[in-house]
Formats: sequence, structure tokens, C-alpha cells
Amino acid sequence: MKTITLVLSILLCVTGCNRDNQEKSKQASQQKSEEARQRAFYIDATNAYNKNDITQAAAAYHSAANVDPTTALGRDALSKAMEMDKMQKAMDEKTVRDAVRGAFKEDE
Repeated sequence: MKTITLVLSILLCVTGCNRDNQEKSKQASQQKSEEARQRAFYIDATNAYNKNDITQAAAAYHSAANVDPTTALGRDALSKAMEMDKMQKAMDEKTVRDAVRGAFKEDE
């Protein structure tokens, strides 16, 4: 009887340990997947910025930051996204000012 109890205890322990390892492995795999996804967004954003596509760069930086803003890459992406937003706003305001100035020049 003691032998059967011992064997069952060992089997339960091994089965439980296996489940814990599977869960940890699954979590590690998900984390690696999220990191790769974040890096891909970040690279896309950098490429868009290098092509002077501020709107696309801002969107991609926001996407990278949204994956996990607590990582170093996420914080950097968020910072750059905010800078891209400021640049876009400044460009939009300049466009409006230039359009207004152009409209007044045409009236003269």
C-alpha cells in the first residue's frame, strides 16, 4: 500500500512539474514573439523616418510602444512617437500658415 501511494505521489509530482514547465515555456515563447513584433514595428518606423514619412513613422513607433511600453525599446519608441507627433503638428501648422499667407497674397 505504501509503495502504491509513493508511486502515485511521484507520478502526480512529475505531471504537475511538467505542466509548470509547459506554462513557463509557453510564456517565454509569447514574450519572445512580442519582442520580435516590437522590434519589427520599430525597424519599420525607423525606415519610414529615414524616408521622411513622418506620419508612417509616428504610427509605427506608436505600434511598437503599444506592444509593451515597459521595455527599453517600448519607452524609446513612445518617446520617438511623441516627437513624430510634434513634428507632424508643426508641419501641419506651417502648411496652414503658408496657405493663409498665400491666400492673402492673391488678394493683393
